[in-house]
Amino acid sequence: MDTTVFAFDLDGSALPIDFTVYDYLTMTTVLSQKGQLVLPASIREQLNLVPGDDFEVTIEDEDTLSLRRVTHPANRGLVDLLVGCPASFTVPARERDDSRPLSL
Repeated sequence: MDTTVFAFDLDGSALPIDFTVYDYLTMTTVLSQKGQLVLPASIREQLNLVPGDDFEVTIEDEDTLSLRRVTHPANRGLVDLLVGCPASFTVPARERDDSRPLSL
């Protein structure tokens, strides 16, 4: 749910502040035989979670886990992908540029 809140400047003019308000719901889920948890669809939709999203799991105490979505750089895994190519792959040596900068 998107909500607009207003703050007020020193001269009294309204300044809109946009932020998202999340519906904090308590839901239950069951740990599967494979050790998997299913996040309810309403939570996945609210947080725009998609298959393949990575999460960090933290043990808070003996009864509490926290789950935090983590993001990775766009080129994550690129080197592994290139090294796994069936064709040989070598990184070409860089050329050295010994020219002097232009004087302006």
